[in-house]
Amino acid sequence: YPLCALAVVRRAAKCINAHPYKENLSSFVYSVAVLPDGRIISVGEDRTARVWNQDGSLLQVIQHPSSVRCVCVFPNGDFVTGSDVTARVFTRNSVRKASEQVITDFNNIVQASKAPEGDQEDMEMLNPDDYPGMEALDEPGTEGEMKIVNAPGTRA
Repeated sequence: YPLCALAVVRRAAKCINAHPYKENLSSFVYSVAVLPDGRIISVGEDRTARVWNQDGSLLQVIQHPSSVRCVCVFPNGDFVTGSDVTARVFTRNSVRKASEQVITDFNNIVQASKAPEGDQEDMEMLNPDDYPGMEALDEPGTEGEMKIVNAPGTRA
């Protein structure tokens, strides 16, 4: 298979690992899915898909050119991620593997999208205390608006 801060992957109500981004930075996990063999995939704002063993150990980090909003699993064990305006399918099966040119193009897009060294340090940290509580979701919004709230019991 070819980055989300502080979100917790849970299995049977037991915390097995965290999906970290980088020290002192926070980000959102947008989607989690389970592969047919029990491995877990988490994706998020940090531009990654992460593949985890059932025991919570990290198997692989797949960088993307922008935030990864969703992940879906196919019955054959392949999975698809939604990032930027593109759906990308990842597989372990060599028969379905992308051509070397497609893989090179993907790696070039990911590399070109990275912030110059040092810019990451300038990113504003997310502080849950800066956001309103769940009651903010009761207020009308506008089309396409995203509300960020501080939900009780969700801090790691």
